Amino acid sequence: MEGVLECHFTISLKKIQKIGELISSLWEKVWLAQKKDVFRNLGPYDQLSRLPDEIIVSILSCLPIKDAVATSLLSRRWIYLWYQIDCLLFAGKGRWSLNCIDHVIRQHKNPTIDKLKICFDLDKNAQCAISKLIKFAILKNIQMLELDFDGDRGSSFDGQSFCVLVTEIKSLKSLKLKYVDVNNEGLRKILSNCPVLEHLSVVGSRKLVKAEIHGKDLALKTLVIRSCNILESIEILDSNIVSFSCERLLLCTLRLNNLRKLEKICINKLYSWKELNDMFCQISCSSPNLQVLELELDLFPVFPLFRPFSELQKLKQLIIGVIGWNAADLIQLTSLVEACPNLQRLTIRKIKKIGELISSLWEKLRLAQKKDVFRNLGPYDQLSRLPDEIIVSILSCLPIKDAVATSLLSRRWIYLWYQIDCLLFAGKGRWSLDCIDHVIRQHKNPTIDKLKICFDLDKNAQHAISNLIKFAILKNIQMLELDFDGDRGSSFDGQSFSVLVTEIKSLKSLKLKYVDVNNEGLRKILSNCPVLEHLSVVGSRKLVKAEIHGKDLALKTLVIRSCNILESIEILDSNIVSFSCERLLLCTLRLNNLRKLEKICINKLYSWKELNDMFYQISCSSPNLQVLELELDLFPVFPLFRPFSELKKLKQLIIGVIGWNAADLIQLTSLVEACPNLQRLTIRGSYLHLARSLEYARNEPEPGKTSMEAWKIPQKQHQCLEVVEIENHNCGINNSELAIYFIQNCVALKKLVIKPSMELNSATNETER
Repeated sequence: MEGVLECHFTISLKKIQKIGELISSLWEKVWLAQKKDVFRNLGPYDQLSRLPDEIIVSILSCLPIKDAVATSLLSRRWIYLWYQIDCLLFAGKGRWSLNCIDHVIRQHKNPTIDKLKICFDLDKNAQCAISKLIKFAILKNIQMLELDFDGDRGSSFDGQSFCVLVTEIKSLKSLKLKYVDVNNEGLRKILSNCPVLEHLSVVGSRKLVKAEIHGKDLALKTLVIRSCNILESIEILDSNIVSFSCERLLLCTLRLNNLRKLEKICINKLYSWKELNDMFCQISCSSPNLQVLELELDLFPVFPLFRPFSELQKLKQLIIGVIGWNAADLIQLTSLVEACPNLQRLTIRKIKKIGELISSLWEKLRLAQKKDVFRNLGPYDQLSRLPDEIIVSILSCLPIKDAVATSLLSRRWIYLWYQIDCLLFAGKGRWSLDCIDHVIRQHKNPTIDKLKICFDLDKNAQHAISNLIKFAILKNIQMLELDFDGDRGSSFDGQSFSVLVTEIKSLKSLKLKYVDVNNEGLRKILSNCPVLEHLSVVGSRKLVKAEIHGKDLALKTLVIRSCNILESIEILDSNIVSFSCERLLLCTLRLNNLRKLEKICINKLYSWKELNDMFYQISCSSPNLQVLELELDLFPVFPLFRPFSELKKLKQLIIGVIGWNAADLIQLTSLVEACPNLQRLTIRGSYLHLARSLEYARNEPEPGKTSMEAWKIPQKQHQCLEVVEIENHNCGINNSELAIYFIQNCVALKKLVIKPSMELNSATNETER
């Protein structure tokens, strides 16, 4: 199998016995072994024993050594399996006796060890135990060594004898030391005597004073130094290091020179602007190929010295954590960004202090609504120092009532909301005509990007909405959204709206939620809005037939949802790119000549025959389709097996399934085969018919046969499928069998994700009652 297979099992341990994951039978077996109940029949949940020894050993290598050894109680076959594991994880609470460690050392038969992790409480015998394990690891040509002790309890491991031992490990590639008191000389010995060491992490050392990494003969690529409280200086000179991180270091100087391969630096240390400027100068001289820089800054409340930063020509990502800043710091921030001419991604994080930039606005609004507008906000009022353009952009994101309320703050704020380019008439309650007229009269911006109307309808709503739309026409609006509350049975009459909206020649996006637009109204909108690219119609009670015809339409995205009397949708000879129809009953779909269509989402219930017909129609009309999302209701009858029409360019297939059984998987494999270039498959179960799925789950196969064998599901190779996701899966075939099917038959599989249903227990209980 090409590539690396990555499996993610997101599973609740309380649900293991019900769900039957591949890995779960191991935990079940260990649990039984520890209770000495090793003869209990595990039934269909014991999928692990069917795997070859090599895979079981790989799984055991991921467990703490105590759990791995415990599996030897399961059966004769399991006695010797843990002897071959290549990762020894001495982890967990408590202490390890020398006898236990000697037992592991004597029984282990694998000629090599990839990883040894020691993480347990220290006592008087710890030094001897750890020395034994490291000497054992030396004989096994260990590659990764990790010592992790509990620094929170004040314990730390003396690193003097350790450094003598570790210098004998010539095969060591990765070394992580947490609360191991390695000193200057010990660090030097490690670096000089481990010729292939690539990754080094030192955390919490209480003896390291000066860290020196010198010379191009070192193989070191990644260096992490953190929480070494007495560390005074770090020198990295003439090195091949690629990534460097130093965190939680106080009063420590950093010296870098001639690091041409260095691509990433993370310095979580507090700086003033002057220190930051000096650091930029040093980095620009020493690391010309740096691409990612992460800094934590403490910007003290003094006016900084404004001088240009040295340029980082190849920097692409800059991450800044800020502790306390003011408006003057923004000038330096822009200078810092200017010093990175090829910067592609900028992240600014506020770390501790409250005074967020946007928070002062909400504080001002709260005071304004209480008429306490003269209260001094002190250092938290950073917003007033920004230019008008930025404040107007922030106000444009607020509902119009909150934006207007800011006019009470001060004389300067009276006129700011007049310039906003997004009018959001949203929130509970109704709007009076006087309020709407006031907004229309005062607004001074010559254009409006977006108008959203979302409030309760009353007898004056028709007149109010008409006034707003006429106002928007004069402002060359680009995005219009009408959103009314269909849950209360209210819906807006779209007849007069359709007449008005056809006059908006600049309209690019239109969203109608519970607006009763009819067939003729939809036709007028499409024919009279020449630049309309995005159209969404939700909850119309008058739309019977939706027709989108002709290449002269600019429409790219179409969404139709919850239109209960809709009988048919026709999309012919169109340039549409994305189409979604959801929650439509008894509606026929006709597609033809849609060469630009790349995505279809059809959340409608289908039988297998209807799905087959749909595949045929899509394959004929949309040859360039790349993403297909479907919701299927697979009724409890054996489907008619016939091949699906091919979708040759489909790359992603998402299937929502309501009630399925094992027989449906035969069709599922045929459906995947109809997409020869499919790269990602997602299968989502639904809870609507969970009880029905459980009926199939109770029909166990014949003894000695898996569900796949019982239903005679063919083994078919899928050449391009790289990612498979199975969510809320509750059919007669266990998750483990389905996972094994994809592992065995997907040649290019890289990632398998299984997310079992957490509702299975409750559903099972209900059906049993």
